Amino acid sequence: MLKHISIVMIVIMLVFTSSTVIAQGMAGESKHQGRMPFGKWWQNPAAIEKLSLTQEEVYTLDAAFNSRARKFMELKHAIELEQFEMNGIMEGKTLDESALMAQFNKLESARANLSRERFQYYVQVRKILGPDRFQKIKAFRQRMLQQKKGAIKQGGK
Repeated sequence: MLKHISIVMIVIMLVFTSSTVIAQGMAGESKHQGRMPFGKWWQNPAAIEKLSLTQEEVYTLDAAFNSRARKFMELKHAIELEQFEMNGIMEGKTLDESALMAQFNKLESARANLSRERFQYYVQVRKILGPDRFQKIKAFRQRMLQQKKGAIKQGGK
């Protein structure tokens, strides 16, 4: 189960980090220019043009994001609370292992809830874009990651 959750979390992190990379790369701008708030790459004019997004699709992507934004915040807050509780148990004078494991399970459950919500959002975005544009984003993301790796290697020499 934990392996499954870990894999889903990795996929989700890649999706959300790629949103910023896509927004920056498609704009052809520097690291700090053209950044979309909260990864709203579909509002970037260059992304709209390269992916041939219609105004209706931009609106639908906005609506999908906005309908989940509050839920994302609530779920992140729930994780922070569960982490805080677990830290309190861990740092206590005596260690109650069963309470610690129970709290750990609550924390993992909270993380899984956020992961599930993010994945559902990811699927919703995939439905809006369709297979061809989804593949364009994947290919673009891979190019950007390769460029980033190359820049890191050059900077490390």
